[in-house]
Amino acid sequence: MAFQLSHQLCRAFCLFLVLQPFAVKSLKLEILENLERVQKGETGNGVNQVKKYLKIYGYYPHDHAVVDDHFDEKLEDALKAYQQYYSLNVTGKIDSDTIKAMATPRCGVPDVIRKPTSLGMFQLVSNYNFTGRKWGKYNLTYNIQNATRGFTVKELRPVIAQALQTWADVSPFQFTEETQAKANINIGFFPKDHGDGFPFKDITLAHAFPPRNGRFHFYEKWNWSLSKPASDQIHVQSVAVHEFGHTIGLSHSNISKAIMFPSYDPGTIKTDLDQDDIDGLKDLYGY
Repeated sequence: MAFQLSHQLCRAFCLFLVLQPFAVKSLKLEILENLERVQKGETGNGVNQVKKYLKIYGYYPHDHAVVDDHFDEKLEDALKAYQQYYSLNVTGKIDSDTIKAMATPRCGVPDVIRKPTSLGMFQLVSNYNFTGRKWGKYNLTYNIQNATRGFTVKELRPVIAQALQTWADVSPFQFTEETQAKANINIGFFPKDHGDGFPFKDITLAHAFPPRNGRFHFYEKWNWSLSKPASDQIHVQSVAVHEFGHTIGLSHSNISKAIMFPSYDPGTIKTDLDQDDIDGLKDLYGY
């Protein structure tokens, strides 16, 4: 349902987004306040930031320019696709629920697998999805390259092992730690620009590459926790289980309970697989 917030409520909501530590930092308070007022066919400060977000996460063609602040038909289509994927009210407008979803920390891997259809620009994934790439074996090795502030590799080791075991428990996969970087999966904490061609964005928690690449990168800037996280912390194991899904071939799911759902709420623990995750891996490998 489309709705209009009062000016005071909008100001309070947008102030919350800006002040809370996980907001999209590039969008200033006055821009956030104005975005809801911009309608299709109009131009508004900050619209290009929404376009850039949607392009990064797969809702625009890679070759489509998103540099201007004009609210055009392609933006409306991209917004509808994003809102559908995240089970939001499909308004095609930059409404408060959409801004809030975009401000939530998330995985850096795009959401949408783009396929041309006669019905429009996007073929949205129904439940689980996968890249089509997979390992040719079930016995994989992994290497922990480093840790980050607050804990050591030794302390990180059992957390990573448990995250991998989550997938091993429902599949033929077996994971063995390897002390050398020649392992199938290489895990580490890295700064924003870390040389893989995909620098982290402000809201990115981590990203991982599909088989048989094996790279898995946490963004070191976050306040990571190995145990029960405080409200401003990110639970390492929760993010690790998600990213390991990518390393064995799964893409994102639009089922919010699934591990492969793209977004993560700080201060929470989410380490249990949903049936959607299990079905996706089984379908990919056919076991």
